[in-house]
Amino acid sequence: MEAGILRKWRVARNVVFAFAYCAAFFAAHAQTASAPLGSLRYEGGRPLLSALEELQARKGWVFNYEEPVWKYAGDMIPDPSLVARGPARATTNLATVTRSLRYTVLDVGAMRNQIEAAGSGTRAREAVVRGIIAAYSGSRPVAQYELRVIGDAWVIVPKLTSDVSGRQVAVNTLLDVSITVPEQERSPFDTLVAIAQEITRASGIRVEAATGLLGDGFHRLFSGVSRHSLPEGRAGLIKWGASFQPARVALQDFMSKSKTTFPWRLLCQPALADADAFCVLGLNPVIKESQSVEGKVERQVVSFDRGAPINAPPPPAR
Repeated sequence: MEAGILRKWRVARNVVFAFAYCAAFFAAHAQTASAPLGSLRYEGGRPLLSALEELQARKGWVFNYEEPVWKYAGDMIPDPSLVARGPARATTNLATVTRSLRYTVLDVGAMRNQIEAAGSGTRAREAVVRGIIAAYSGSRPVAQYELRVIGDAWVIVPKLTSDVSGRQVAVNTLLDVSITVPEQERSPFDTLVAIAQEITRASGIRVEAATGLLGDGFHRLFSGVSRHSLPEGRAGLIKWGASFQPARVALQDFMSKSKTTFPWRLLCQPALADADAFCVLGLNPVIKESQSVEGKVERQVVSFDRGAPINAPPPPAR
């Protein structure tokens, strides 16, 4: 039975891959403006993340987002996609099926003017983000979040959530654990996998690495070159390691090597037992939405915004 978070990442991966093919077409439309905001009402298990994703797509504000390991059964519901699929599903013991976070509503429609007026200036942008987080805090959420500005990274992290008894407690995320990753030459994705493996080892909670790009896409956007430009796929490998430092610090250092901005998402699958819990550490490129002069919303993958691609010979013929 495939867990909900991994299903979401696979869907996101396929969507981003399709957008990458269309990027050249979208870039040809020079006369565009920011796409209009939606209703600013978000519903579901992760409405705060939905709000941040819309701001990232529509206004170009880049966010990193982390969840705690969920503990309290009262914050979880049976995953409806796995329960309501006919009689066989209906008789499933609900305690054993994959679970989702309980339904929450976040409505920030009252902030529309403030959001639309905010440009790229740090102060106005920060006021908007903190206002949205405050609104979410008032919606009986599964966790209380805060904004941390770490260097040039904006990171949304939980500060309070419920323990197994339902009591509100201070909480860290798995990116607060200290890890050591042996220095060696790896591909960008293999480096992300190594980080996830060391977080798993240090925390005891399984962490999977994921990206929203198929095939050579992540490697090319990260390193600026197709890995197959050299024999045995050795183009664009990076020599990197980390020595006993918080996983978030190690991740930021790793990401400083990238030629493309990849916001990170640490999403954790709700589970009634720690043995069944796992988290996904994912990197997706930013997909910017704009509106053409004809009024159509167009989407473009933001690529090589941190460094130019490398002029490399084409992959050898096979």
